[in-house]
Amino acid sequence: MQIPKLLAHLIGEAGGFQGRSTEFDGKFIPERNHRIWSCEPSCKRLAAISFKRCIDCARMYPPAFAVHITLGVSTRSYVKNMSAFETWQVITSIAQTAILLATLLAAIYIGLKQAEISNRQADISETQTAISRSLADLPFVVSAEITYEQHTKRLHIYNKGQTNIYLWGTKLGDGPKVMEQEPRLITPGGFYYLLAESLEGDLRKVLGMQPEVKGLFIIYLTSQNDVKYIVSTVILGMLSGDQIAVNTQTTSIRPEVW
Repeated sequence: MQIPKLLAHLIGEAGGFQGRSTEFDGKFIPERNHRIWSCEPSCKRLAAISFKRCIDCARMYPPAFAVHITLGVSTRSYVKNMSAFETWQVITSIAQTAILLATLLAAIYIGLKQAEISNRQADISETQTAISRSLADLPFVVSAEITYEQHTKRLHIYNKGQTNIYLWGTKLGDGPKVMEQEPRLITPGGFYYLLAESLEGDLRKVLGMQPEVKGLFIIYLTSQNDVKYIVSTVILGMLSGDQIAVNTQTTSIRPEVW
């Protein structure tokens, strides 16, 4: 057996370990002086003289002889003595973890912002839809005016809007609602009149000794797109000597089911 070469190699490796960060304590070489089954191991300090003697003596050992070498390796302060490559690996792992965490937080933030933007877009879409409907319905909005023509004793209903309106009925004061079977068409810029020959007489009866009296006149209309409207007008009667003056003022035009 070529024991001297093997020991020299191991001791050389031990010397290399001693100079590294793992802190080799290389101090002992256990050896057996005779046959392996009949002797006790002993330890000798690893010194120039002793290891030379061990190598030299190994030449005289019988073939069954075995030499066992224990290398004392200390791992204390391992973290402090890590190699540059290991340090770089730790730093890289920490950096990758930080980047992953930052990416996760950024993804959560972007997701929340996208949800917020989606909600805003939905609100904007609803608002735009409502505006579009309002613009589409704008030409069909009812605009009407009611006046009294005293010399002809008629109530005139004018269409001030952009589309046709339809007159379905009227109601004066506390009187009954009078509805037609078929509506009366009033074109844009046109008017429809109602005979009101008894209006001045009715106002005189109510006036008595009062200087003026008010009454409510209501008409029921539908627009070109079949929306029902109620138009309210105040009729004001005033006595001036023996003459009575009748004035009208339209107070409200509102879509309402009647």
